[in-house]
Amino acid sequence: MANLINRVAMVACALFLIIKAHSSPDAVVVFNEVHYNPIGSQENEEWIEIFNQMGIMTDVSGWRVDGIGYTIPDNTFIEPGEYLVIAKEPKQGQLGPFIGSINNSGETLRLYNKGNRMMDELNFSDSGRWPEEADGSGATLSKIYPYSANKPPENWTFSNQIGGSPGSINFPRDESEIPSTKVPLIILDDEWLYNESGDDLGPEWHEVSHSISEDWLRGKGGIGFESGTTIPIETRLNFPGRNDPYVTTYYFEKGFSLNDTEFENLKSLIIRHGIDDGAIVYINGKEALRVNMPDGDITSSTLASNNIEVDELSENVYLNPSSLQQGQNRISVEVHQSRIGNSDIVFGIELEVEVTEPQESNSDKIFINEVPSVNEESFGLNWLTRELDPPTWVEWFYQLKLILNENSPYWINQSVQEKRYY
Repeated sequence: MANLINRVAMVACALFLIIKAHSSPDAVVVFNEVHYNPIGSQENEEWIEIFNQMGIMTDVSGWRVDGIGYTIPDNTFIEPGEYLVIAKEPKQGQLGPFIGSINNSGETLRLYNKGNRMMDELNFSDSGRWPEEADGSGATLSKIYPYSANKPPENWTFSNQIGGSPGSINFPRDESEIPSTKVPLIILDDEWLYNESGDDLGPEWHEVSHSISEDWLRGKGGIGFESGTTIPIETRLNFPGRNDPYVTTYYFEKGFSLNDTEFENLKSLIIRHGIDDGAIVYINGKEALRVNMPDGDITSSTLASNNIEVDELSENVYLNPSSLQQGQNRISVEVHQSRIGNSDIVFGIELEVEVTEPQESNSDKIFINEVPSVNEESFGLNWLTRELDPPTWVEWFYQLKLILNENSPYWINQSVQEKRYY
């Protein structure tokens, strides 16, 4: 009898574990943001975002999302700490489209892996403990911290910007987490002005711009002379060993531009270079980088510190962006040989800026939330027109609860009781 009871218990435990495995989320990749009710009656702006909480890349090929009826295509991977967006009308870098619609009053979304194991579940609503602001205002339902669980509802709020933050962190904790993109300014095979005359252009040559002339020619990068392995050479210079007199310093110049948005949201300036042997880089006439050059004053006869052979561009080098300006800019580079008689010269540069993504604020979405009762003294329905006396107070609400005292006037931030005068 005891053996029978033990066997029944073992079978029951096994069944329990099987049922639990198929019914409980095994959080590896999780729901992180949902745009379930965009502004207006159109639903084509709906999307969901999932996030990889694992420390390794996760293959999500063949995974499906119940609630929108979508199966993720083959060869889809999510890097650790990265995001994947599935949209009804996908934009660049997003998956989709999906055919179903997300219920505007709430939905149960489930994420299953290829083996039909439930990886995550989100059962949200547009009322109760869930943020109502994500329902039709243009804001999204956003998880506050991507590594947290989906429950309780207090782990979620509404986005700080209209349209949410698809494909990036919802609420950056510091500047390093603010979403950004890299914008190429100069690619390797762009055209440059170059001067291989061997003339001494003087210590201020980089402070002015030049134009095509007998000495200043135009050519596509990379530029140089190299018989061995190096970066791609599109413009071939004279063989240095046959120059008479020998050319120690070569000069390069190029213009580039930054538009208003790029300049206003500028985060960093990045250069990758292929230099044989040494160089000084100037941005708008100010020194920005030395590569294999000695300290101190530099003249046209100064030699590079060491002989260098270049077979590829360098890793990213971050420059001080303070010399950049809105609109037209100029980069000037002087390349120095390491010794008289060198038989090669190589020059190639790529330049880009990292720009933070502009966030469309929803701070202007302020609504009247409460007014005095009709029996309160000096209440006036038409107070905005000044036809009657104004009420003693009006409460407005969006992200923060604010009270406007019309007589002063001033704002009171009820969260911290801070008065803001205008």
